[in-house]
Amino acid sequence: MKKIMTQYKGLPREAYVLIIGEFINSTGNFVIPFLTFILTLSLGIEPSEAGIWITIVTILYIPGSLIGGKLADSNSRKAVIITVLALKALIFVICAFIGFDKLLIFLLMLSMFLGAVASPSLRSLLADVSTRENRQAVYSLMYLSINLAMSISPLIAGLLYQKYPHYLFIGDAATLVIAITLYLLFIPNKPKLRAAPISNDSKDKVEGSVYSFLSKNTAILFMLTCMYLYYVIYSQHSFSLPIHLNTFHENGPALFGMLMAINGFTVVLLTSVITYFTKNNSSSKNMGLSGALLGIGFGMIFIADSVTMLVISTVIWTIGEILTSTNSEVFIANNTKSQFRGRVFGLFSVIKSAGLTTGPLLGGFYIGLFNVKLIWPVVFCVSIVYCLLVYFAHMKNKKMSEQNSELRSEVNG
Repeated sequence: MKKIMTQYKGLPREAYVLIIGEFINSTGNFVIPFLTFILTLSLGIEPSEAGIWITIVTILYIPGSLIGGKLADSNSRKAVIITVLALKALIFVICAFIGFDKLLIFLLMLSMFLGAVASPSLRSLLADVSTRENRQAVYSLMYLSINLAMSISPLIAGLLYQKYPHYLFIGDAATLVIAITLYLLFIPNKPKLRAAPISNDSKDKVEGSVYSFLSKNTAILFMLTCMYLYYVIYSQHSFSLPIHLNTFHENGPALFGMLMAINGFTVVLLTSVITYFTKNNSSSKNMGLSGALLGIGFGMIFIADSVTMLVISTVIWTIGEILTSTNSEVFIANNTKSQFRGRVFGLFSVIKSAGLTTGPLLGGFYIGLFNVKLIWPVVFCVSIVYCLLVYFAHMKNKKMSEQNSELRSEVNG
């Protein structure tokens, strides 16, 4: 265990600051988990209308991520993070004082939009201050800290909402201010790039738009496509799985809650272990393994005839989740030049939103045509396609890296 935890020692100071700041911010993320309660109970909105507003929130992540990516690449990433998070904190303070008025809806929509704007700068800055050697550990620690925070946040938010609902907004604003203070004090205005990312271009600089960059880096395009498939697959755990449990098992909601608790415990207990034992693999190899585990884990649900099999299934697909979550951004960071990282991470966020949104739609359409049990063989097949695309991305990246090495040898020769 000591060896496993030492992988997180000696990381760049800026990385620790960003991770601690994100942990604090996520721990105080009280509003989003209770958005449905705020809309339906506090504001008295009908569930159908509340569903529309929550869909709008998801849609707002798309322009927010694209704008945030552009800002991250054309401005100081630290400045973008601090400015956007400060505006978000101010909005939450206003929300606390205006009470549960219809204006609150629009302020909350704006706060979600700003959260999407800040994300590409945070991800890009984390890539800038890490190296190829420690990047997997950095992103693993970030993933672990966010999941720990998200297990704490709903508990605190639930207690606050019962007696002091306005404190949800004050708490969210307070943790944002703490995170901003850490960034102001401990992140340099121009953090030193720890290492240059791999370039798939023979030139030292890649000119043109991000689309021009992506056209020359098809490995990243393959990987972005893979991520869409991943989130379509992953979304079935929160959509198709509850329907399946409610159809074939007594007390489906309680069983679903237990499986989600197992998912959370697996993430917390095994993320460090999995990162340690896969640290010598390439990020793409780990993601390919993830696809196989997702296919096996979700595919098992088709034949699961006991709670024990469902528990084993959950542990298997959760390990797949850990491998993709801790390696996908590493792949992008390792293969994207710093001046394009913000926009590529912005596209990554858009694709994530698209996968999480269309996954339930596609799943619901298929279940309506056939039945929920038959969704799991389809998920298995899509997972295999995901594995194959990751393999193609890996081979494409390997080939382009070899070509670059040959070009460098010719120039040096």
